Amino acid sequence: MSGKEKIKQFISQVSRNKIIFCHEPISNLHFVDVGKELSFVIKEQEEPSGYSSACKRIFEQTYNDEVIGSYLALSNWIILFEPDLKLDLRSIVESFSINKCLILLSNGSIKENRYLLMDDPRFALNLQGLSFIEI
Repeated sequence: MSGKEKIKQFISQVSRNKIIFCHEPISNLHFVDVGKELSFVIKEQEEPSGYSSACKRIFEQTYNDEVIGSYLALSNWIILFEPDLKLDLRSIVESFSINKCLILLSNGSIKENRYLLMDDPRFALNLQGLSFIEI
């Protein structure tokens, strides 16, 4: 079963969040490079107050695929864990995965079906109460 077929099967069964963690890009989906997008904003702003609105604009982007429907696929999103950005990443992931499929390219591992742990031990995402799959 292809990555898209797994996603389609998952989102057809899920009623709330549609979060997909993938370890490799899924073919024919557009991945937004969060680090690259934020670097443009950071270069132009001296105050971190605009960072959260820039992140919100990234998450508001929506693409469409004939198999999985509305989605947002993000790569290089680990930067969102940075404390200086002062983001509530869990709330952001939760809210932006309700009306569309949120696909996160990640090298992290999911532990106890509750936490996404990244290579850097300071960076973890609480997944309790969220609907997700790892492909």
